[in-house]
Amino acid sequence: MNLALNAQQAMPHGGLLEFQTSFDGNQVFLEMIDTGIGMDERTISKMFQAFFSSKSQGSGLGLP
Repeated sequence: MNLALNAQQAMPHGGLLEFQTSFDGNQVFLEMIDTGIGMDERTISKMFQAFFSSKSQGSGLGLP
């Protein structure tokens, strides 16, 4: 749910948020595509780091 909310916040003037699901044997895949502003290189390099957040009020607990 947080991923969808983050995508929505990255599109303050509207945009497209698309979910695609697929499966392969025992694995299920969820792909999210949005037309938001994207992430800068610093954010991309730290997005899986525990407690990292690009938001001033964020806790950084969103991605494992």
